[in-house]
Amino acid sequence: MRSSQIIELLGRINLPLNNVSRGWQAARAYAESSAQEAIASGVDVPIYAACVLQRLPIVRPVVPPHHAQQLIWSRQRGLETGELKDYPEAATKGRGDVGSKQEKQDLRTFTPVPSVTSADTSGDVRSMRRQLNEALYLVVRSRGGHQGDVQAQGQEQRHGKGAGPSPASPGADRGGSDAGGTWGFPLATHTGEESISDTAQRALHSTIGRSHPVFFVGKAPMAHLRAPQTGGKIFFMLAQAVDDPWALRLVEGSTAQDYAWVTKQELLTTYLSDARLRELVRKML
Repeated sequence: MRSSQIIELLGRINLPLNNVSRGWQAARAYAESSAQEAIASGVDVPIYAACVLQRLPIVRPVVPPHHAQQLIWSRQRGLETGELKDYPEAATKGRGDVGSKQEKQDLRTFTPVPSVTSADTSGDVRSMRRQLNEALYLVVRSRGGHQGDVQAQGQEQRHGKGAGPSPASPGADRGGSDAGGTWGFPLATHTGEESISDTAQRALHSTIGRSHPVFFVGKAPMAHLRAPQTGGKIFFMLAQAVDDPWALRLVEGSTAQDYAWVTKQELLTTYLSDARLRELVRKML
């Protein structure tokens, strides 16, 4: 959305001057003055939307030892204060209960599926079947280096579409590959004719297509960051992968050449090099 569009939109808002609307009138006046200054300087501030696609944990995380001790202490305190009551097994199952004996036999023969998958042992970051006890986030590697992203951003602004610049993925080549490019969340430029949520959906669909079940959590962004190259703002929208883990393929002709499903810790230590973005991700996720 350009500064002129912001002024035009604000000019259509007519609010009565009561105790509630005075704050809105002041905010509109401030926005108008800021937009006027941007127009006077001849600078249009672009807006971008990035999609943070999350795969929720599939298995329950392992309880840390200190947390397990705390749970034991909490239960013991509940028994002492009377908040909890420890019933004998005979009162709940009944003596000689056939079902109880069968359950005990089933527990003795039950073999749980290991939480460590083949993707974990092989280091396959393209699989959603890894790190089952943690949340994973989709990151993509853009084509070309940092300068190539800037050129692509200029072309997309002239055409009113595209994946945007690289401020959401300002790090250098990461993830153990020598293909070049930068890692980050799927990103697109806001055209002014759609909502921020629509822009984030377009960024994701132009990268992985529309065949995968994805749920966007709300219509409001969860965070924003100033783009270092253009001075614009990037708004981050949260989405979640639905259904069982699915195989992912990038859309042919997209601005991404590679992808990975990584944990928050891997984002902070391996895939993101910009300190501002790392700090934002640390608070946002």
